[in-house]
Amino acid sequence: MELDTKIISEMEKMIDQLSGVISNKIIQDDQGEIAEIHILADKSRNPKQISRDVQSALTAKFNISIDYKVISVAEIESDGIHKSFGGIKLKSLSYDLEGINGKARVILEKDGISYEGEYGGIHSGNFLKMAFINATIDALNKYTGKENVFMVEDYKVIGLAERRVLVVAIAFINAKHRDLYIGNAILNDETGAECVNGVLDAVNGILDV
Repeated sequence: MELDTKIISEMEKMIDQLSGVISNKIIQDDQGEIAEIHILADKSRNPKQISRDVQSALTAKFNISIDYKVISVAEIESDGIHKSFGGIKLKSLSYDLEGINGKARVILEKDGISYEGEYGGIHSGNFLKMAFINATIDALNKYTGKENVFMVEDYKVIGLAERRVLVVAIAFINAKHRDLYIGNAILNDETGAECVNGVLDAVNGILDV
């Protein structure tokens, strides 16, 4: 059965909500059918359990039966990716390319409630960090509401102790205050997660606004 891009996107969003899943990507064949489902997961659950959850969820919500053989689960250590700041932690993140455009999506979680943020624009190597930083801010503003707003003032990658460190400056604005907060994160391979953690590090002390 051929599936349009909207349905595929809805499936990916649903899979992102499953326990243990960090991000996922569904690949279609030439007939538009699901050929592969690639999942990045933490080590909180067995890959076979995650695979079964994916099968059950797709059957229950979309009435689609998926062979377990098309599902691949890659596990990574969750330290640094699901780091918690003030009770808020990164649940999942993804970056999608469509032509020359890229879009970052970040889902934060607190007390079992998810807050989703997005940021899109023309894709480039430099844009990736900007996109994840701003998508995190968008998610935070969903959490804090219209009366308390975060804004990205600046960010920079610096060299320190032979490491690359992301430094972010985040403004916090409400009717009484406009304050600036600085956060940082060491850049390794998980650039998206580290951008999220840099922002959360900056606003850690005022997340319970």
